Amino acid sequence: MPRSLMPLPGESLAGFILRLSHRLQVAPSSVTWRTGLTPHRASSGTSPVRHLLMMEASEATAFAHAARMSTATAEQLTLLPYVRRYPPLAEALTRQPGDTPRPRRVFPAWLLIGATRYCPACLRGDGSVIQERHGGAWHLLWHLPVVFACLEHQVLLQDACPACQHAAQSRHPEARLKLVPSPATAGLHPLQCRNSSISTGPRRDFCGHRLDDSSNITQIRLSPDQAALQHKILDWLSPSTSPQTAFHKFADLQVMTAIINATLPHSARAADLPPALEAALDAHQAAQRRAAESVGASPPHRGSRHPSLWSTEPASSAATAALLTIAHAHIQQPVHHLRETLTALLEHAPETANRRWGATWTTLQRDASPLILHEIDNAFRRRFPAQRPPGYSDEADRTVCVIPVRARGYRAEHIPQQLPDEWFTLLSEASRPKALPQSPHSIWLRRAAAVQLVQAATSMRMDEAARFLGIPTSWLGPFPAPLQPPRLIFSRKPYDLPGALERLAEHIAALPQQVDYRQRRESFKSWNLSTPAWNKICRTVPTTTRIVRSDHQFRECSSAFVWSLLTGSEWKLAPCFLPPRSPEGRTFTQQDSKTIKRLVSPPDRAWKVVVDLLREAADKTLTSWERRCQQQRSVSS
Repeated sequence: MPRSLMPLPGESLAGFILRLSHRLQVAPSSVTWRTGLTPHRASSGTSPVRHLLMMEASEATAFAHAARMSTATAEQLTLLPYVRRYPPLAEALTRQPGDTPRPRRVFPAWLLIGATRYCPACLRGDGSVIQERHGGAWHLLWHLPVVFACLEHQVLLQDACPACQHAAQSRHPEARLKLVPSPATAGLHPLQCRNSSISTGPRRDFCGHRLDDSSNITQIRLSPDQAALQHKILDWLSPSTSPQTAFHKFADLQVMTAIINATLPHSARAADLPPALEAALDAHQAAQRRAAESVGASPPHRGSRHPSLWSTEPASSAATAALLTIAHAHIQQPVHHLRETLTALLEHAPETANRRWGATWTTLQRDASPLILHEIDNAFRRRFPAQRPPGYSDEADRTVCVIPVRARGYRAEHIPQQLPDEWFTLLSEASRPKALPQSPHSIWLRRAAAVQLVQAATSMRMDEAARFLGIPTSWLGPFPAPLQPPRLIFSRKPYDLPGALERLAEHIAALPQQVDYRQRRESFKSWNLSTPAWNKICRTVPTTTRIVRSDHQFRECSSAFVWSLLTGSEWKLAPCFLPPRSPEGRTFTQQDSKTIKRLVSPPDRAWKVVVDLLREAADKTLTSWERRCQQQRSVSS
């Protein structure tokens, strides 16, 4: 094309097409045809909404060439960058985890809301010449149901056009969802409502109301809780959160919202909602009841997005905010409170075979975090003893805990990924008549013992407990391979693993102050030894020692050592050894292991000086973090 535009930050493909068609003074269908998003120059110019999810490689190349931008920039206009973070998008674009994304005609719940939400103030733009002419950005993330608020202006997003009362930029009255509504219509500003009236004549009227006009709408201000939740959700969608963590968190929210939908109004008592959100949630519940009555005794199948299903998202941003707030409040509880909550809620829930659960149990089994999967499994066992809970596997019986599962005076969060030396020594010496073996089995023993301690307090399976601790599943294998040697050792006399674990569990329960290692792992998941701190260590250590080197490998090992002190985790899982800080496929060398071993057990005084400085850096970081946590608790109370 002879002229184009630079995409605005966060802009969607649909919004870019609207602005570009306005700049060129043509219909949006002309832009989609010229950029290759419409297969032929038909009068309707309809482009499928799947392009909002992703463009195939050939389509992205053609679009980028025509619109005078890079292919990477073109892909940023679609939801493709979030495929590893957002389960509904992964389901829409892949058949199996890890598959190469490709367009599919699958639109699961919590993927697209059938229109777009919007913030009038954002649409007014930033005052620049280009935004004065063509308006601000139609944000890509406004299409996701989990985005319900504008944090910049601290308001809930609008759902509908105030003039025609239909969902903004929706498919009304067409039966098929489109990338751009009314694409063959030229002359409308990008910020004008393109919803068409129902007309049987040859001419169709369009609403045309300016959606950046907020004079006739009531905007709901965000409460601190809703603002904090929306900020978290946007963080999960950003590179600051690991894809696996984000994936689990969104799946947990999906499953919990389904349970809340199925048990309303009992679940609504968990959160103190503003009146506007309470009213929106009541309206959502009433709409679900009407939808259920309309389909009678045979609800739609699991893959359907019918509004009668508990797994579908609410239509309004206010109801979405209310539902996600309640779900998040449940999930954030300590494990023992979450267990009590699930037990109470499921007293009012139907069996898992009820078709109105939709895809809830598939999401739970395939995508949810190990903790949520485990707790919901157990809650359904208690509620329906005669049926198998969602996610049950016969393989679970092979990875049972070697000591009885019961309340033990500590919670799973209080167990570090790697046992402290004091705990491991106690565990080893508590085995009678012979102490448990040390090297070369110590790392296996520490890992196995940590997993067993979590199992003893929660009744998790071995693989679930390992995932709860953050131990990669690849380290476990088909039958926890690294845990096999300890199991062989523990099965033989004269070792007494059950007795040693019981003694260690009693010791942990009797500690005057228990550390929430799960919170530390979450808080320091992207932590790295800062450049100023590293430079200070380099300046402090005498140059004559020749231990502290400026090379990247030594700094990585030092950062991993400090991180392990902060989180109680294995150094190989430190952020500095993982993408994006470290290249994909990085392997641990013998030099890495040698350096870390010397940091853990300094061989001489020179190394001890370095270790003392690193421990001092860890203590200062931990003190500062605890002070911030205390301040946040004070503000909350």
